[in-house]
Amino acid sequence: MKKTIKYLKTGLKHLLPNAALRVIQEKRQKKRDELFFEQEVFPKIPDTIGLETEYEAKSQEILRVYRKVEVCTVFAHRIGEIIVSLGHQQEFPPKEGELAIFFPVGWIPREGGEQCEYLYEDRYIANTYLYRKVADMLPLVTRENAGFWKYFIQHYKRKTYISHRFDHPNLLVMQKQILQKKNFHRQYLHFEPDEREEGEKKLEEMGLAGRKYVCFFARQGRYLREFLGIASSGADPARNSHVENFGLMSKCLWQRGIHSVRMGHLVEEAFNAPGAVDYANHYRSEFMDFYVLSQALFLISDTSAMEVMANLFDKPLVMVNMPVITFNADSLNYCDRKQDIFLPKKMYDTHRKRYLTFREIFAIERQEDSRYKIAEYYEAHGIVLEENTPEELADAAEEMIARLDGTFSYTPEDEIRQKRFSELLAWATEGRDCFVVDLPVGREFLRQNEWLLES
Repeated sequence: MKKTIKYLKTGLKHLLPNAALRVIQEKRQKKRDELFFEQEVFPKIPDTIGLETEYEAKSQEILRVYRKVEVCTVFAHRIGEIIVSLGHQQEFPPKEGELAIFFPVGWIPREGGEQCEYLYEDRYIANTYLYRKVADMLPLVTRENAGFWKYFIQHYKRKTYISHRFDHPNLLVMQKQILQKKNFHRQYLHFEPDEREEGEKKLEEMGLAGRKYVCFFARQGRYLREFLGIASSGADPARNSHVENFGLMSKCLWQRGIHSVRMGHLVEEAFNAPGAVDYANHYRSEFMDFYVLSQALFLISDTSAMEVMANLFDKPLVMVNMPVITFNADSLNYCDRKQDIFLPKKMYDTHRKRYLTFREIFAIERQEDSRYKIAEYYEAHGIVLEENTPEELADAAEEMIARLDGTFSYTPEDEIRQKRFSELLAWATEGRDCFVVDLPVGREFLRQNEWLLES
């Protein structure tokens, strides 16, 4: 008995300081949250005059149904974040008897550094059309209803609480859980009849009405520089590519009677190739970003939010120029090995004067783990990431066409190569809780680069 009491006392000495520290930290966080809304959010929302009676009646309706309102944020400064949060909010609903609402925020570069701001105006919302479509499905705060939520939070503080359930670290955990369930390619976005009519008119202007086409995207730095004010050094050049590399792909597709549509917003230069439509430079709109993609055969794209957009319509993906295959400190788009494929970048070691094999690449990814640290390792050790060649891109597009029309097949040698890659991938992820591009590698890519599979 004396030993038990002694153990309890010893345990309490450790527990009490930690518990007290947590209470202090929680109080400080609550104060920071309250200041954010008082100083950053509410001043941006105009005061409403003469709507108090209407707002009060609406407040009472909510309070009759819900015992609490959870105040969350959604990162609306990037398209990918809006789409991913849509899935997360549906997959991870609020507690029973609670209503979760979402204020749009974004990390905006300022003179004193990047800071989180409430996005009342449209300037920094990545795509206002998408945001409003999502707001029709989920309780997002918009300019139209912001006045009411300001009233509700200020008048019913005891019935509201600010939540960090959808902060970035938690979003990554949610993302991994969704990926582990392999619940991929759920269709979210639907068009109204008038939207479909408008979309078809625009496709006719582009010469695409009733035609087969493929969308493609070359990630570049101009959008981040001009839309968000992120300097070139922070624009992740390892994920960027040159649009001219897609010219051969466009030519090969056009020989099949298939157009290629260059997607993007604030792109670097024009794109001219047989059968190509430079949508990004000549036809781009927030609405058509989604409608054009919704009618495409598939998407071929660098790793970017464009791939996440394709998931809204269950479009097959050819993920190209992948700089890392297993990683943390970021999120992975939903991908499905039953219909998607990918091409990795090749890594050239300038010191050893040779390319790295998959096993050597995976050893670095196991060691560094974080996508950002992996990129730093390559730079520090003189390892150059090479973009996929025009031939590799064209071959991958041809493979996807064959998969869609039912003429694709592997030889026994191809099966062995894919199995070897899967074994290496299993070794790369063993013991790690990480994101992984668990997709078949392009068939012709492995045929031409079988040395990548060497031990």
